[in-house]
Amino acid sequence: MILVFALAGASSYFYLSLRNNNISLSDVTGLLKSINILGGRMGAPEAKLRDLAANWDATANHLAELHRMRA
Repeated sequence: MILVFALAGASSYFYLSLRNNNISLSDVTGLLKSINILGGRMGAPEAKLRDLAANWDATANHLAELHRMRA
């Protein structure tokens, strides 16, 4: 019973906050789709940053080796 009241209260709070910000429920589905698209687009830059970090260590080691060979 308490769970039902808590769910009803949370639902009404969510609905009223959407209504106060002039957002309809159909807009929420569009926002969720946009969030998923943005999450997918963030995957490519994140992968490039991981590759850069991995290559950075290799480049630093290579430069250190060249410096040792020169000295």
